Amino acid sequence: ELYDMDGNVDLYLQRTVPPTLAQFEFNSTQGGTDPEQIVVRTNAALPDLNGEWYLAVPNLEATDVNFTIRAVVANATGILISGQPLDIRVRPATPPVTGFELTWSTVDGERYRIDVSDDLATWTTLGFVDAMGTTATFSDPTPAQPLRFYRIVQVPVP
Repeated sequence: ELYDMDGNVDLYLQRTVPPTLAQFEFNSTQGGTDPEQIVVRTNAALPDLNGEWYLAVPNLEATDVNFTIRAVVANATGILISGQPLDIRVRPATPPVTGFELTWSTVDGERYRIDVSDDLATWTTLGFVDAMGTTATFSDPTPAQPLRFYRIVQVPVP
């Protein structure tokens, strides 16, 4: 992941040889200073992640750009943890939904559980969101309550 940029850059990834703008296996090309994120998971076509991996950060600005770059593997539970702080926004949901809408920063492909409580002691699960990108949104299907607390928990993908 690439974040805390002070200018527009992209992120490219390739195994075995350094990537170029014309030849790469994975890329992230968000606009402006939005975080860049590449998630690589094993599958039938990519059974393991062993080997040398190369990152390229093309600068799209006329001047130098500062940024933070971070590469990690999943923890023991299979979860990929972002290096960025969790950024949660709450606002009234878009009609016809009458509750609240939560938007937060995510790791692409990870699963998040949304819980709710009215006393911070007893929690009920409202639902799950499988992230598709660097942010996710969940609308609380229940009408607005006078007192309601939310928590978002990153959980292993089944």
